[in-house]
Amino acid sequence: MAEDAFPFPRDEYRDRARRVRAELERRGIDVLYVMSPANMCYLTGFESIWYPPRAPLGVVIARDHESLVFVDYERHRTLVEMTAHFDEAVFFTYETAIDTVVDAFVSRDWTDGTVGIEWSSRSPSPPLVREVADRLAARGAQIADGDWIVDRVRLVKSPRELECVRKASAVVDAAFLALRDEVRPGMTELQIAAR
Repeated sequence: MAEDAFPFPRDEYRDRARRVRAELERRGIDVLYVMSPANMCYLTGFESIWYPPRAPLGVVIARDHESLVFVDYERHRTLVEMTAHFDEAVFFTYETAIDTVVDAFVSRDWTDGTVGIEWSSRSPSPPLVREVADRLAARGAQIADGDWIVDRVRLVKSPRELECVRKASAVVDAAFLALRDEVRPGMTELQIAAR
């Protein structure tokens, strides 16, 4: 995929992953299964209009390895390949989702240590996340709370991120200044939003 297709250059994503690995080290977690859509986007640039609640899509990041492994539904293959930064991808069907994910962890020896799970995510559904965690534990993994690892790293903005925030703020400021001259008593929020 072309470098300019990503919201940020690849080195920005590599630095984010490096900082997440440092946080994993600090917390004593060997592997993190990132399933939160916002955190997946932060690490890979991937965005979708649909995050299936019964599909454990995510990104796996290991403390002692540079690779990002993207895990997703096979119907998203083209979207993932065209819009996400990753080193390796594992695709599954709905029928094979959990087995495929667990097999991917086992084949990489990720169940030999501590696996952090992001429990607090709007997708996938909590029962599915619990089933994945239980199956990883059955294969030897020590399951740990993986919430707020990527979120903590995201708190500190890079110079590129700060520039994007400044540009977005300028767009919002310009929009609200333009609205000042157009909003009239009696207008609905929907009419104002349409402007």
